[in-house]
Amino acid sequence: MSGKTGADDGKGTPDPSSITKHGDTLYFTGSWQADINGRWYVWTWNAEKGWNPIAWEERGKEVGPCSIPEGGEWRDGKFYVYGAISKWGGIAVYDPVANSWSKFTSTFNGQEVIGHGLESGGVINDIEWDERNGDMYLVGSCGLKREGATYPSDVAPVFKVDAEGNLHLMGTGFYPEIPGKPVVVANRVCVDETTEPSTIYVGGTFGYHGPTPTKQAHLAYNIVKWDYEGGDWKAVGKGVLRGRSELDVDKFPEGLPGLPAKPGDYPYMLRTDFPRIQCMVHDTKGNLYIGGTLAVLHDSLPVKDRAETYAIVRYNKTSNEFEPCTNTKGFSRDVLNMTWLSETELLLSGAFEYDGNFRSLNGVATLDTTTGEVKGLGGGLMRDNRSQVIAPMVVHCVDGDNWYFAGLFDHAGINGNDRLLAPVQSNYLAMYNRTQNLDPNRGLKVEPADAIEGPGGFSSKQVKLTLTASTDAGTLTWYERRSNGDFAKKGEGESVNIDLRVKGTDTEVVYYVTVTRDG
Repeated sequence: MSGKTGADDGKGTPDPSSITKHGDTLYFTGSWQADINGRWYVWTWNAEKGWNPIAWEERGKEVGPCSIPEGGEWRDGKFYVYGAISKWGGIAVYDPVANSWSKFTSTFNGQEVIGHGLESGGVINDIEWDERNGDMYLVGSCGLKREGATYPSDVAPVFKVDAEGNLHLMGTGFYPEIPGKPVVVANRVCVDETTEPSTIYVGGTFGYHGPTPTKQAHLAYNIVKWDYEGGDWKAVGKGVLRGRSELDVDKFPEGLPGLPAKPGDYPYMLRTDFPRIQCMVHDTKGNLYIGGTLAVLHDSLPVKDRAETYAIVRYNKTSNEFEPCTNTKGFSRDVLNMTWLSETELLLSGAFEYDGNFRSLNGVATLDTTTGEVKGLGGGLMRDNRSQVIAPMVVHCVDGDNWYFAGLFDHAGINGNDRLLAPVQSNYLAMYNRTQNLDPNRGLKVEPADAIEGPGGFSSKQVKLTLTASTDAGTLTWYERRSNGDFAKKGEGESVNIDLRVKGTDTEVVYYVTVTRDG
């Protein structure tokens, strides 16, 4: 490790897809070429043990699922890792006590099935359990054909494994709105236990549900819910008039169903792409909060009163409509993660740089679902000098008052300050606690340095000076930043003697001082 905090780049930038905490250890899924000979797909961080892989490949050797996972969830002391993990059927199970991996198996028509049942390819994008009965829902793709099926399109993208280990295919497939752009993804599942039986929502990228051939009555833009009575999926919501064609008026007089979001039509989003639901959670009243590549913009007049929101939306269960849930018109890019902090407050993280009022958030925020107020967390999480071209892609987990974040960032803004005023270097990993001041530099006082008279032209000269600082607690360490970004230690204590060469073209010379505190 260098003088950096967080994680070193290794031989490649860490790209975490999820972060969870179990016991005193953080678990990450994603991809990280931590050294020249291998790549990590699931790894851990522990205060005493540091960084360690638990699924990796090195020089032809493979341990655990060695494909980039979509995420991981804990259940009964086991870590379920899922994604495009072909050799494991899309899902693998880690036992931290035995430090071993096992395949996820179930039973279908009396035969054992490994994961999604596909012999090659396939993906599981999300999993969730119904806590009341132990049923497990998996979305992505499933290679099992139901009785009487003749085409692969009849294969369900969602399946359930009940508490007894039996696998059940759920409904028929999802299909693209435009056949010439056949992007179809069952991406997220949300189990709403406020109803009896639980309501099962599935979101992603699609335009139709139901058996082939598709028909107008089966329009369902990017979100559906399970119809227990009909034994298949059905559309969610109504009221979207924007984009409704004359052919749809008779069938959908109250507006199109679902979220027919096309970010290319909405210039506020920083990135245009196929619409995609990236996360869903429900509140105690059964309303859904949905984040992702999405937008809702009504055509009503006057323009100033139009319902408008980007990257996040609320499904109002009572009115059966999608509506804005922030007082900022949403965010500049995708919301990737949502976690309840209380019954009325959500923690959000994702790819966004700012909210709809162009207020800088840098990938993290809280949302008061009663008032719609969006608050930043300090200065957010930033990528130095590249924040406008590389989104932070922040994911998070919550452990009481400690909130952990991982993503493509290298600085954490403290107490609302940005990286120019009070940065804390934190590479790809950071923690936030709003009940404590975690800024290690609190109480730090740096004495102003005398101005240096530089040489003329392109010449240079040697300069010696002493830098001084003080702190109310902790140890001071001084660093010089090298051209490659690494920090070289120059000394410890309240003063340090610096011997440097100043060029005539230099406008400023920067040295860094940090505070190390116990706890």
